[in-house]
Amino acid sequence: MLDALIIASLIMPGLVDLTTLKALRLLKLLSLLKLGRCSAALGMIGRVVRARRDERTMMAVIVVVLVLLSATALYDAKAARVE
Repeated sequence: MLDALIIASLIMPGLVDLTTLKALRLLKLLSLLKLGRCSAALGMIGRVVRARRDERTMMAVIVVVLVLLSATALYDAKAARVE
């Protein structure tokens, strides 16, 4: 919402006065600084995801095998019912 108002003020200069525009830009800067507090937590999540790469790969292989086995079983059951 804030970005749209800033862009609109650039397109139509008389829409918002300069002091209001500066205040809105300051609010935008403050909201970006709030995001900086989460960067440590996001970094920790990234490290955990990289550390558990082997477990995720093994789980993906197991899921693919189970899906293929269940699809084959359903195909055979349907083919046996048709005959």
